[in-house]
Amino acid sequence: MKSIAVVHPGKQHSFQTAKAVKLAGASLEYFTTVYDKPGSLTHAVKPFLGKTDSEKANTRRCTDLNDDEVKQFFEWYGLYQLLMMRMHITGEEYDRINDRLNVWFGHRVARHLKRENVDLVISYDNNSATLFSDLKEKAPNIIRVLDVSAANRVYMKKIYEEDLQVSPEFADKLKDECPILGDQSICERIQEEINLSQYFLVGSSFVKKSLEYSGVKPEQIYVCPYGVDTDKFCRERIEIRPDEEPIRFVFIGGTKQLKGLSYMLQAFQQIDNKKATFTIIGTDNICSDLKEKYAKNVTFLGMILHEKMPEVLQNYDVMLFPSLGEGFGLSMAEAMACGLPVISTANTGAYDIVSDAQNGFIVPIQDADAIANKMQWFINNREEIPRMGQNAMKTVSELTWDNYYKQVAAAIGEIIEREKGNCLTKYISSNGRIAGTF
Repeated sequence: MKSIAVVHPGKQHSFQTAKAVKLAGASLEYFTTVYDKPGSLTHAVKPFLGKTDSEKANTRRCTDLNDDEVKQFFEWYGLYQLLMMRMHITGEEYDRINDRLNVWFGHRVARHLKRENVDLVISYDNNSATLFSDLKEKAPNIIRVLDVSAANRVYMKKIYEEDLQVSPEFADKLKDECPILGDQSICERIQEEINLSQYFLVGSSFVKKSLEYSGVKPEQIYVCPYGVDTDKFCRERIEIRPDEEPIRFVFIGGTKQLKGLSYMLQAFQQIDNKKATFTIIGTDNICSDLKEKYAKNVTFLGMILHEKMPEVLQNYDVMLFPSLGEGFGLSMAEAMACGLPVISTANTGAYDIVSDAQNGFIVPIQDADAIANKMQWFINNREEIPRMGQNAMKTVSELTWDNYYKQVAAAIGEIIEREKGNCLTKYISSNGRIAGTF
């Protein structure tokens, strides 16, 4: 039985990756900081948390993992980091804390993995440079797989630099969101992490494209689209909204320029607000001047717990998702599962799952006019929304976590077989004979 480690100081979709490893029949060790299990600091403080924070703590546990499979390092530091996020402490101070945690965590996990002599480790982008560096030096037999959940930021930097010129009023906001614009060393660290990785798991063709920009060979990359819980995210019936009612557009992801904020707001300005509404769900940190100029008629709902999103999405007709670059866009897929056609860009998972006029539209990045044009199309053709919504649900029905598990398991199996072959080839070339088991 192969021994595989899944490593993430946070969470993201790492629970799902760990489950894929278990279903593949491998022996699993899962490494993180904050996790709610008996004996953990998280478990100890949970009774003293408010309702919202307690509900969030509940999400730091996976019922598919046995407690003895979960290893926690620097939990107190991870909790401190979450507290900073809760208090909206971001920027340089948060980045400093995050970088320090990644270094400490990486060194500690590497020491453990070397002792345990695992076969393969899956770690996550922006967290793995220290871990992979230690393993390459001290345990090169452990196969290093980078799970890339976001588009390669080395590639994205050139898009962000372009956006500073295209949307200058939002330039300061983008600079705050993207430290990479002001710090070349971030690019260097990201490129180092990529160079230290042997294989890559990605959620979309766009991420694959962004990695190839940094010199990664296509055969090193495995595209494994993420899944959607269609038991929770679903819709029984989509009805044509009466002519006298406005079409309801929604975006989930907060007021971030890297998500295409300025272009959504400018597009909505071109639309008769008696015929359409626009709601933004997520953190609202747009400055008052920009809000006054571009978002007078926009509704800001703030943060909503993920568990409540299926119910919330029932109130909307179409989702906007014109991101400058996305690893996949799970909120987009979840909206589609709830019967919402989407207006998105090719720099997201939409490139793989959206077909024009069938379940949504793909528009160019940084193009408010194109977004407005498609919004108006939905207003003029509201009778098409139920058909496209049904198509969206059908498309996403194939994006199951079961399929994700199968694809990850297949990728891991192929990687191990390839590396066994590589080891064999190297051995033959140096010894001229075959002996032993690899």
